[in-house]
Amino acid sequence: MLRRVCTVFVICLVCCLALVVLPFVRQRTLPVSAVAQTSQGSAFLEIVVLDRDLGVLQPGDMAHGVYDLQNTGNQELIVSNLRSSCGCAPARISMNPIPPGRSAQIMVDFRLPPTAGTTAHAVMFDTNDPDHPDIRLTVRVMAKRFVEALPSNVYAGVVMAGTSVSHELELCSTDGTPFEVKEVRPSVPWIHVDAVPDRISHRRLFRVTIQGEPTTGAFLESVLFLTTCEKQQQVVVPIRGEIVHSVGVSPSALRLNPAQPRAKVNVRVEIVSDNSAGNTVDSVSILDSDWEVLSWEVEKITDKKERIHICIRVPGVAGYKRTSLVLGDAAKRRSHQLPLTCLVAEKSSEDE
Repeated sequence: MLRRVCTVFVICLVCCLALVVLPFVRQRTLPVSAVAQTSQGSAFLEIVVLDRDLGVLQPGDMAHGVYDLQNTGNQELIVSNLRSSCGCAPARISMNPIPPGRSAQIMVDFRLPPTAGTTAHAVMFDTNDPDHPDIRLTVRVMAKRFVEALPSNVYAGVVMAGTSVSHELELCSTDGTPFEVKEVRPSVPWIHVDAVPDRISHRRLFRVTIQGEPTTGAFLESVLFLTTCEKQQQVVVPIRGEIVHSVGVSPSALRLNPAQPRAKVNVRVEIVSDNSAGNTVDSVSILDSDWEVLSWEVEKITDKKERIHICIRVPGVAGYKRTSLVLGDAAKRRSHQLPLTCLVAEKSSEDE
């Protein structure tokens, strides 16, 4: 009897051990197909530099970032979904897929903005490397002017035909390095640039004179300065304004920034006369009744120039609105009409 009990006990013990050990044995045993796949290996991506600093360039220059990719695995490396953080900085790859033991390059090109400061972009892509399924690369560059113009652009305002206006202009080295201006090239013959004596070696002073031409209208010209600075041999300064005959109004049209319905907008208009009698603006109105002139004030600049400050309320209905602003002069029985436009945008839920 005792022998039978022992036999049953041993059988039960063996069954229990089998139930405990069998799952571990199964986990360690791979199917034939899986074993073959593992023996074939995989692609492996190596990138030396993930964050590339391109140093210092001039505003407006083209920047070029290059990244080296190497496949050290024994399968082809496939790069997919290559993209950049900005459409202005497109990225491209020299070879795809990348065979085992071979290298390729990812290149990103972009133009720096015209202003100084740091510009940064990111390049992202996916791979079939199980250890590096998604990659993010960054590139940055500092835009710096080594010779800077102050002011960076010259606004001449309203210039009467046959008269002239002058503005002071300064070129200076941002790091204090002495330099000279070898040549000055205005874009039109009626802009004259004269050097003003200055004892500071890293600064050059000029007087820019705009001579009113018979042709009227707004203008946008420039002056090119050629310098001895090796890091920045050219400096371009825009020159803008408007030439008018007899009585001129500037700007000739008012294009307001997008505004919400019934918003208040401040505008400024200049009127120039060719005689010392000047102008006498005694009324400001808008042709369309949906618009409203809330207030206006005349500022006397000179005997021939006035500046009118106007506060306008835009229409209450959304849409692209067009009308005319009317400046009245009852004493001389005349008026000036300026086209007036504004994109009136609907209020968002957050604004409400």
